[in-house]
Amino acid sequence: MAAGTVRGDTTGAPPIRRRRGTTGASSSPIPTSAVALPDPLPGPGEAVHVLDGWIDLLLGMDPVDGHPSVTLGSTNPPPPGPPSPTYRAVLATGMAEMGLTPDEAETHLVDLDRR
Repeated sequence: MAAGTVRGDTTGAPPIRRRRGTTGASSSPIPTSAVALPDPLPGPGEAVHVLDGWIDLLLGMDPVDGHPSVTLGSTNPPPPGPPSPTYRAVLATGMAEMGLTPDEAETHLVDLDRR
């Protein structure tokens, strides 16, 4: 199996690709190579504890294009708050790519700042 590929299920679906140096390396002190997905993956609405730390759950979602899909979550999320300046910039870029003017994007971002 290619580097950066994780075997996700035994249904014949293509392997799951992960970006190198992401979640395992940035959210946890363990190396990405030490992170493994459960087999089988959790089904839609199911959660499996996979890591220790803030981001510790693998959450099953509805299939995407007929393939199992998952996202990450936390059993102990931090309290809601405004986005960090870095994430705010990511949101602004995404809004610009969707065609929002800077003023329209700022209206939405200011609303997030109040939370």
